[in-house]
Amino acid sequence: GDEPFTSPAFYAETLVKIHNRLKQIFPKAKLVFALSTAVQEEKYIGEEYKRYNSDIRAYNEIAIKTLTPLGEEFDDLYSVSESAPKDCYSDPTHFNTLAGIKRIGGAVVDCLCEKLNIDRGMLAEKEAELFTIPEKILGN
Repeated sequence: GDEPFTSPAFYAETLVKIHNRLKQIFPKAKLVFALSTAVQEEKYIGEEYKRYNSDIRAYNEIAIKTLTPLGEEFDDLYSVSESAPKDCYSDPTHFNTLAGIKRIGGAVVDCLCEKLNIDRGMLAEKEAELFTIPEKILGN
């Protein structure tokens, strides 16, 4: 079959280890876990390895159930990407397009500003520019 490479139990165990290590190194840090994004399953036709949104939703749920008791917060990029227009995707999985970067990158900035109590309008021009001029991110 085409089942995930990582078992649910190993995924949960690894998330706890990563959380604990980050808290050890950065004890005062607020940790925000970005949920995995949706994929375009229909674009995987003929591919050797496919990703399925049902698996992504299941693993996102594992992350929420595992990390919530540890005090982590979440950026629900799955919901943001699930309704993304096709022009946001650069391939079945990634968002390396102008529309994709604006959608996903914008959601990340919005989430972090909310979680860290930062007024998005007060971001320095240099940082804000990264999300309005995607050529800098794409390396073009």
